[in-house]
Amino acid sequence: MSVWGRDNYCRDYSLIGEHRWGGYAEYVVVPMENIVPAPDGVEIELLAALPTTFLTAWQMLFERAIIHPGETVLVLAAGSGVGTAAIQLAKLGGAEVIAAASTSAKLDVARTLGADHLIDTAPTTC
Repeated sequence: MSVWGRDNYCRDYSLIGEHRWGGYAEYVVVPMENIVPAPDGVEIELLAALPTTFLTAWQMLFERAIIHPGETVLVLAAGSGVGTAAIQLAKLGGAEVIAAASTSAKLDVARTLGADHLIDTAPTTC
């Protein structure tokens, strides 16, 4: 673990399955500080997706952009995992959210997640 608690800023930061072998292993050995108990009744697929999507979006919104209530946030690729997380987190942070995506289905999901305004980025035909 890094001194500042920002492992992803370390030069030697790596992820199992991305930078190191073992992502498809049946059993994995990791340091105890990397273990978080799973809540009862939560699907394993959701638990697997949370760190990648929500922590990335959290860091972008609250640590890099430092959004505040009442500000406007534009979420590009609003139908992606990080995009859908960003919509929800920005709304929880009190922001007005503009969601941009390339299909009406993705924009429908963005609206249900809290997007205030929608931009269809699909190319138009002449």
